Amino acid sequence: MLLEDSLYILILIFACLVQGVLLVFINLQVDMRKQTKLLRWLIICSIIICISDMLTRIASLYTQDGAYMISISYMVNEIYFISQACVAGVWFVYAQRAINSNWLESPVKIIGAAIPMVFLIVFVVLTGATGWLFSINGMNEYHRGPLFLLHPLICMGYLLYPSVMALLKINKSDFYIHRAKLITIALFAALIIPFVVLQAVWGNDYPLFCIGYTLALMVLYVNR
Repeated sequence: MLLEDSLYILILIFACLVQGVLLVFINLQVDMRKQTKLLRWLIICSIIICISDMLTRIASLYTQDGAYMISISYMVNEIYFISQACVAGVWFVYAQRAINSNWLESPVKIIGAAIPMVFLIVFVVLTGATGWLFSINGMNEYHRGPLFLLHPLICMGYLLYPSVMALLKINKSDFYIHRAKLITIALFAALIIPFVVLQAVWGNDYPLFCIGYTLALMVLYVNR
């Protein structure tokens, strides 16, 4: 194992520990509000991202184990991408409820918001047969697919939309009492998206997604 692989894994372990501590603190609170439950799921999905990212890195170190290790690489990579989509989806619901508590009462809005997420999950699941998102060659090496950018673009859409809505309402008198909450929602996406963009540009040499999610979750927890 090279030094860069060890550092990559250590960063992810540290991110898991930080997020795990946040989850413990939240679980110690006697708070059964839906927003708190959503926050728990947000952290759980983010921990799964870190763990699956770690496993993809470990699996990529084995280049001589044939079809068995290639299958494992496909599985952990798919879990990684699906958990990223889940974080984006859970955050979207969390933020929408914070901005507009009646949002979930509109079936049309719920269905409209769910369509891209369903498409994204199906897109990830089918990539083993299509190679659209990524592929693993015979040497167990990961390669991005021709439609790779669809995944981060859809995830960023789920992150950006609530932030834009929050920014538009910050200076309105009707929402002044909720100004701190709206700023927190806007800040969450502002912290994550630069890391998403950098990871999309630089590739898989750095665990930037997990670093961004960890920072954003810490800010979200403190601001609550």
